[in-house]
Amino acid sequence: MYIATDISMEGLQLNRSRNPFGNSVYVVCSVGSLPFLRNSIDLLCYFGVLHHTQGKSRAILNDAKVLKSDGYIMLHEPLKRPAILKYILKNEEESLHEGRVIEKNLFDDLNNIRELKIIALKEMNTIIMSGFLRFFQGCILREKSRYHFMVRIDAFFMKILRKICPYFKPAEILMLLKKVESS
Repeated sequence: MYIATDISMEGLQLNRSRNPFGNSVYVVCSVGSLPFLRNSIDLLCYFGVLHHTQGKSRAILNDAKVLKSDGYIMLHEPLKRPAILKYILKNEEESLHEGRVIEKNLFDDLNNIRELKIIALKEMNTIIMSGFLRFFQGCILREKSRYHFMVRIDAFFMKILRKICPYFKPAEILMLLKKVESS
């Protein structure tokens, strides 16, 4: 069973219109206060919602209570970029009601939650990828092999240059967390 949550009815209606499966339930609620029984959910997915919340780690910790033992959280969030990038990537400015996640703060917060362990992590989308997507989006996204090639180039720049140049830090993070028994 798939359960979609959102703080707005419009978000849930959009989700429902794109979901071809009949095994779905739609619930209006917010991150950090999921209205489900403890130990009842196998997987929680956060796709770009944490940067809208005030207490990111508190919200995750509260929501982890509904996870079954050995349950998972998949997290995908935009990361704070160097300030100069707003002049380069003019159409990608942050809205006034949100802020991107600060990577160090996210890791610090997650490391303080004993019930969750990071088991997989992927950082992606440096200024190289953002620039190429800005100017060649149609060309890159139309063909899978071009997109994968750009992802490899992006990973190369991030691995090689991120230590010497702050502009090659990732703009997004994808993370898999596992609920573990606290000792």
